[in-house]
Amino acid sequence: MRKYIVILLALMAFPHLLSAQNELKQQADEAYRQADYQTAAKLYEEILGQGVVAHEVYYNLGCTYYRLNELGASIVNFERALRLKPNDKDTRENLDFCYSRTQDQIQQLPQSLITTWWHALATSLATPTWYVVLLAMVLLLCVFVAWFMLSKDISQRRGTLIGSVATLALLLLTLGCTLQSRHDASNHDNAIVMQPQASVKASPDPSSNDKFSLHEGTRVTIEETIDQWYRIRLADGNNGWITQKQVERI
Repeated sequence: MRKYIVILLALMAFPHLLSAQNELKQQADEAYRQADYQTAAKLYEEILGQGVVAHEVYYNLGCTYYRLNELGASIVNFERALRLKPNDKDTRENLDFCYSRTQDQIQQLPQSLITTWWHALATSLATPTWYVVLLAMVLLLCVFVAWFMLSKDISQRRGTLIGSVATLALLLLTLGCTLQSRHDASNHDNAIVMQPQASVKASPDPSSNDKFSLHEGTRVTIEETIDQWYRIRLADGNNGWITQKQVERI
């Protein structure tokens, strides 16, 4: 009985919570329009702090931090927005522009054509959309199989058999894209340098030698964690150790 009361109270409070979040967003949008970027950033962060996960909020926060000349925070939020809506042109263009403003222009190691194509395909749709496409492929395959089993005409059976095989191939491709998209969306091994300059060490020790320096906005991949240190790898293959406080996971 007690559990049902808690659920009922939560359902009753949900519309009020949505109303409060909408009001906060309206205030944040108005603050941005008035060029009060500090207030806008604070309000957008407050919305996210309430557990909201929305492309528009991350996108607006990325724009706000760019206006505040906080390049690292801007890139982090544009990256998070792009994960939720990977085919959004404005988000991609703003993110690319921010990366063009970073001091460290890291060259990507050459990738095979298949790897490049696969990544482009998997990120062409958001994960929920891939789930919808996957469900559609399953239903279509069921239709072809049922049609094949019920049909007595040789030409129809041949056609439905070809359709079944083709749909199965598309289903497997869609399944792969769905799994890849879900992995990318839940992968938090990528991070952005948040400090104006960060020293990358040869080992997880403050007294170890500096290997190289990175600057705000540079994207890194986290490969290992030891205490307050991350072992990171750059797109060009260079690696080293950096303290956790110097970067923020996407």
